[in-house]
Amino acid sequence: MTLIEMLVTITIMGLVVAAIAGLLVEAAKTQVDVANRFQAQQDAVLALNKLRREMHCATAMTGPGAGASSYATITLATQCVTGGGTTVTWCTQPAYAGSTNQFNLVRVTGTYSGSCDPTSIGMTFAEHLTTANIFSSYTCPTASSLGYVSVNLPVDTTPNDSKQAYDLTDDIVLRNTQRVVGC
Repeated sequence: MTLIEMLVTITIMGLVVAAIAGLLVEAAKTQVDVANRFQAQQDAVLALNKLRREMHCATAMTGPGAGASSYATITLATQCVTGGGTTVTWCTQPAYAGSTNQFNLVRVTGTYSGSCDPTSIGMTFAEHLTTANIFSSYTCPTASSLGYVSVNLPVDTTPNDSKQAYDLTDDIVLRNTQRVVGC
């Protein structure tokens, strides 16, 4: 075997190894991205389930009016499993300081005070929301129907790539509200 043949063989082997290493790196990045998106979607589903359970049990609600809102304060009935007789607020906050396209869904005990800080009295339930205004509308109870709130949880771990967005929406009926005219 000559020196030239050995150099050609090493060069070809180096190119093949570099191509395989590139494929493995991309596969690892893709696996991490898929795992992150799955976790964000799963967190949003679990958050919506808890939000739905608490709103079904709520006796009163304030927050979203005719337009979209970033918070909703509900009063839980005394028989509610998740803190009966208390007032809780579901709200969004920026994921980090200055964020305009990444928000977290937070549940705090008490009424909304203009701040939604989970560190002292709350808990973050979902991350990677692309809008702060998740409560799109609220319909007051009437004499013939219960009130309900429309919720939209748009989840996207990569907000610059809209093809990977996941939208979770629901209309939640406030089952324990009184059928009265007006809010």
